[in-house]
Amino acid sequence: MDITISFDRRSYQWCKQEYVNLVRLKTYEKQLNRQLESYKYVLLRDVFEVLGIPVTKESLTAGWVYDTMKTGFFEFKLHPKSNGVIEVILSDMEKDIRYAFPSGKSFPGLYSFS
Repeated sequence: MDITISFDRRSYQWCKQEYVNLVRLKTYEKQLNRQLESYKYVLLRDVFEVLGIPVTKESLTAGWVYDTMKTGFFEFKLHPKSNGVIEVILSDMEKDIRYAFPSGKSFPGLYSFS
């Protein structure tokens, strides 16, 4: 599943200079990849938090699992618009990653909704 996020002035991380925003987004991408390698998952909530976007209920279970990813790394596909907005496309997201983990195996920071 793919998701598109608008990175714009509604995010406290956004600034008026497009170049700064692009560099900032690439830095966040690297940070999320380190998290993916360390914890073996990244939640959509983690992406929202680094981008300064309000967390949603769905973002607590949707995300990426290292073992199931085609490329083995997390990637932002960036599409700058003329009005300063940058569309961030996130590919290969799983709607509910809770089912991707073997039962009984816990990962730090992963929420349980029993």
